Amino acid sequence: MSKWIPKQARNTIPRPVLMNAVYMGRCSCGSVIRIGDNIYFDKHATRVVRCKQCGLREAQLGADGLVLQQRTGELQRIIDRTKQLKMLPRPLSSSAKDELSQLISTLKTEFIETPEVVKFSMELGRRRFPTADFYISLVDDIACCALCGSNFKGGTKVLFARSIQETVCLGCPLEFEDVY
Repeated sequence: MSKWIPKQARNTIPRPVLMNAVYMGRCSCGSVIRIGDNIYFDKHATRVVRCKQCGLREAQLGADGLVLQQRTGELQRIIDRTKQLKMLPRPLSSSAKDELSQLISTLKTEFIETPEVVKFSMELGRRRFPTADFYISLVDDIACCALCGSNFKGGTKVLFARSIQETVCLGCPLEFEDVY
């Protein structure tokens, strides 16, 4: 006879269950999970598979009423700091202005094609022009940015405002002063 387990409430700390893996996979720590390995699976809250060691660590934290903190990468820290500086009241101090311009420069030169920066750029564009319907698009032929006038080659990833039929480069929304 099977034991009845009550459904977990959504506002509680996840309660992972120890079980055997049915599929191969990979834990967030990087270890490979093979079919038949003992794993922890939280089917109610996160639906995340963890290896036995990570599951035990999270189960212990959950018993203590704590949640494991995830480390953020360099790119996410840059985006978060840019958001913080954009939220400050204007006019910015010279040090904050310098830091913001340096962060925007880093985003535009090193990370402009990454999905996180594309999403952030699109979010800023939608906040600045709420009626424009922005989408990510690839340029078919030669085009130019409606805001800064820079030219694009075919195959360049851009933001396309479908409602006004205008193309905007990914870097322009990062430069918006009064957004956020």
